[in-house]
Amino acid sequence: MVSYDHRRHAGNAGDVWKHFIVCEAAGFLIELGTGADAACGGLNYAESHAGRPDYILRAPGEWQGGIGRVLPHLLEESSLRELSYFDILADLNSSKEGLVYPGSGRLAIELAKRMNARLWADLWDCDRDVVASWDCFLRGPKSGGLAGKVVIHMGEGFSGVLSRLKSSAAGLLFIDPPYVDSRDTVKAERLLKTARKLGWTVLWWYMTDLKTIPTLSGPGGLAELELQFDEAGLEGGGWEGSTVALAGSAGEAEGDEFERLLAHLERRRDMLIRILKSV
Repeated sequence: MVSYDHRRHAGNAGDVWKHFIVCEAAGFLIELGTGADAACGGLNYAESHAGRPDYILRAPGEWQGGIGRVLPHLLEESSLRELSYFDILADLNSSKEGLVYPGSGRLAIELAKRMNARLWADLWDCDRDVVASWDCFLRGPKSGGLAGKVVIHMGEGFSGVLSRLKSSAAGLLFIDPPYVDSRDTVKAERLLKTARKLGWTVLWWYMTDLKTIPTLSGPGGLAELELQFDEAGLEGGGWEGSTVALAGSAGEAEGDEFERLLAHLERRRDMLIRILKSV
């Protein structure tokens, strides 16, 4: 298995886009009352390649062309805080102790706490240091105030997530492979198709230049949510942009939910670009 360390990529332009979409999709599903047992008022969340709960950003780094373009404005530009992704980042960076960038798993946790929602999350990673960082986080005060349960699993995420999909109510799945193995794309597409059939809402991230979007036949939804970095004032370090594939389940009611979610994410994308251009 090829090793991967996300620390040098944390907070880059690709992270900004995918984490923004994760926050918006999770928030939408929580408010809609789906994505978990609606009576419980929460969200089932699974992630194939979690990475660390958070990262300390140091210069020089890829983050300077991504979230670094925004951080100086977080505490002074109120329009940024209308978006939950930036609101969370602003709170985590309200002190002068260093720049902190949360991974997607922690963003889901912080979002659930803000919305007073329960979160049942299962996260996978095959790096022992990453799993140890999560164990430390979940035992510490930073995870306090969360209703529900978060579990970090040591293992290969593509196969690990499958057991979760089949044993719990449908929710939100985030597929975020590192693409250091040539088989990652095929495995990601297979996982997306399985999750979609089981009623899950699926987000699959990749750099636009990779062109890995699957072709799914039959009922149900599949869409591409793309951000060209230059249109948002971000620098991708040679990459033109990144895309999140959004997939939904096939039923009539679910199809309507998918279209509503897609419309929401497209509106928020336009809002994101407009705000980033103004700072």
